Amino acid sequence: MSFVAMREALFQLGYYDVYHGVAAVHENPRDCEMWLDAYHACKDGKGTFGRKEWDQLLGHCMAVTDDPCASFAKELIEAYPDAKVVLTVRDSPEAWCKSVERTIWKWGSRWWAERGILYDFYLWLRGANNPLFLMTKRSWYESGFNEFPTKGKQLYLAHNEYVKSLVPEDRLLVFNVKEGWNPLCEFLGKELPQTPFPKINDSEEFQRRAEAGNRMLRKKALMNGVKLLIGMGTLAAVGVAWAARLKFSSGRNLRLSVLR
Repeated sequence: MSFVAMREALFQLGYYDVYHGVAAVHENPRDCEMWLDAYHACKDGKGTFGRKEWDQLLGHCMAVTDDPCASFAKELIEAYPDAKVVLTVRDSPEAWCKSVERTIWKWGSRWWAERGILYDFYLWLRGANNPLFLMTKRSWYESGFNEFPTKGKQLYLAHNEYVKSLVPEDRLLVFNVKEGWNPLCEFLGKELPQTPFPKINDSEEFQRRAEAGNRMLRKKALMNGVKLLIGMGTLAAVGVAWAARLKFSSGRNLRLSVLR
């Protein structure tokens, strides 16, 4: 993890627009539509998504961090061959796994666990078919977090080696935020800030943002549930009225037949 501290550090170094997963979820949900296009093109072979499309999605940014960007490491490195890459690492695979357990896994496993038709209906009420939900779910599976309990350490190590294989050594910095400003500023050619390197509790920040998103989705689920009940009530009323009309019409025809 450590993406939150890294993003704040880049802000302080003058990278004024740093893309992060929260940008798609909280700041500009319409981005999720283009991220889905990127998944379809780059991962499923449906359509194209090259430099033009990346510029449309990320061209306003000076740097990118976190998923869904990390899911497209190869594609982004190919699209921007002169970009420098900072690979953030933890003290150990175990430390990374503990961070994931407190954040991504705790949140995502609640959403996408197989829990039966009632839970699927609840997700549907929350907007399970909208681009934001579909994008975050796709990011979850593309990153392999569905296999985290059994393959967490392997996921961490494999991703690090994969990124290293994509980037020439002169454009790659393997960086632990505990190292502070010196290696990062030297790599990026920036002056050392007078302020300490940002220390942000990833777990607390993640939970704060996740709960904000959950409140929004619970509200949406409630509104959708009310709309569904109103719609069902309207249909029931129409059905009752139609049945009454048919009954009245049948009775009237019967009386006319008797009178004749």
